[in-house]
Amino acid sequence: HSDVAVCGRLSWTVDNQAKTSLALLRAMRRASVLDVSFGDAPVGSISMDGFTKAYRSLGASCGFPTADVAP
Repeated sequence: HSDVAVCGRLSWTVDNQAKTSLALLRAMRRASVLDVSFGDAPVGSISMDGFTKAYRSLGASCGFPTADVAP
């Protein structure tokens, strides 16, 4: 997470650590849109509508708990 805003929204950089992935998933649950960029170049936006339901379904199908992200 960064305090620097990109297009008026908070900026995230994923570093493949469990604590970062968990924080990103939690932010995705709360967000309405996820903006994707590579470096400084924006490449698109992804709607987060239905994220919680989809994440719970994925957890049920794959056998992992989801309460830490989507209680």
